[in-house]
Amino acid sequence: VHAVSIVSRGRRLGRATSLLLDRDRTVLRRSDLERQLTVTMAGAAAEQEAFSEMSTAVHEDLHSATQLARSMVTSYGMSSLGPVTIGERSAEVFLGAALQELSTVGTTTLDAIDAETRRLVEDASDRATTVLREHWSVVDAIAHELIEHESLADQELADLLAPCTPATANADGV
Repeated sequence: VHAVSIVSRGRRLGRATSLLLDRDRTVLRRSDLERQLTVTMAGAAAEQEAFSEMSTAVHEDLHSATQLARSMVTSYGMSSLGPVTIGERSAEVFLGAALQELSTVGTTTLDAIDAETRRLVEDASDRATTVLREHWSVVDAIAHELIEHESLADQELADLLAPCTPATANADGV
């Protein structure tokens, strides 16, 4: 995470964090995508924990998580439906991302895709909730700093996250 801000940008209200992904990395494992789903669902999970309900501010997060989960199911073979792609590639859209055409897929398979997509997103939400509950005092400290300063740079955020960041291994892997 590069920075966190509570200042809205145009119509975007719900996205307070942004991940700076390694631009050279073209291969992602299932575990990488599951972590990405968990991070994407963290805002919605935090709203649910803090206010006992979600607002419309999480719309973009829910949309992004659903799209990623659906791609895991239909394009990457990363689901309980097995190591298959489902549907036909219909078009190159943006930066090489392809859309899966599902119009030729049967209703039973579409129902299975929807159920598996929902399961992946709900599992990510559960993981996010677990992490948030374990570290709620850190979430609370970050919220208070954001209320006071409106944004936090990467080092300020790293300092606040230090209590819940695992120690990194030394050169010997210890």
